[in-house]
Amino acid sequence: MSSEVAPLESRPRLRPVVALLSILIAALQAFALAATGSIAAGAALVATALHLAGFVDLLIARDRDGRGGGRSFLAGMALAASGLLAAAAVARILWPQAITAGTAGALALVAASALALAGTSAPGLRRRVGSDDPEAAADPSVLLVAAVGLSGAAFLGSPALDGAAALIVALWLAWGGIDDLRADSPR
Repeated sequence: MSSEVAPLESRPRLRPVVALLSILIAALQAFALAATGSIAAGAALVATALHLAGFVDLLIARDRDGRGGGRSFLAGMALAASGLLAAAAVARILWPQAITAGTAGALALVAASALALAGTSAPGLRRRVGSDDPEAAADPSVLLVAAVGLSGAAFLGSPALDGAAALIVALWLAWGGIDDLRADSPR
């Protein structure tokens, strides 16, 4: 018996569940960003938005012609976003800004991470944690990095940790984008 789980396109009943989970996670991240001004929360939100865009591409393109149509485009978006996020993160490291409402923001990111982890662990939605599958609700690892950076900035009084966490997320996005471009390029 194989431990692999069938792709989401072969499980149409789960599509609304994944979409709802992604929207809930994005809403929690948007709250954390709005409440705190954290660049790490913003970086995690961008990562979730890219996962959601990949999910939408999976629904549209694979329903139409049986294969994902925008993987290279999404990889380019991830690379562009990672460059902008990296620049903003370095600016926050060099010129730190105080984090406000750190408790509320950190709790929102921890809740988003728990939802993402539950989504990756649920029997019908199970996937390899850390993979860059377009059907993923969000990567719990990215959310945990953002939560640690935000918490460190708020509770340890070191706002540069927020920028450092955002830089890690930006590098993670760049790595995923490069990996997707390699996978999508003709051999």
